[in-house]
Amino acid sequence: MHQTKEPTQAVYMRIKQANHDWLKVQAEKEERPVTWIVNKLIEQSRKAEETQHEKQA
Repeated sequence: MHQTKEPTQAVYMRIKQANHDWLKVQAEKEERPVTWIVNKLIEQSRKAEETQHEKQA
């Protein structure tokens, strides 16, 4: 099945070295790029926030 690619935005940010090291380990475990891990974490956080807002409504 072909997935439509969403537009992307390049982002430059500074993160703590320990967080970067953790991201690299997670990426290696998942055999994915660090960018994929970061996007997945952001998506999970967004969904959790949306779910919380729905419960409050």
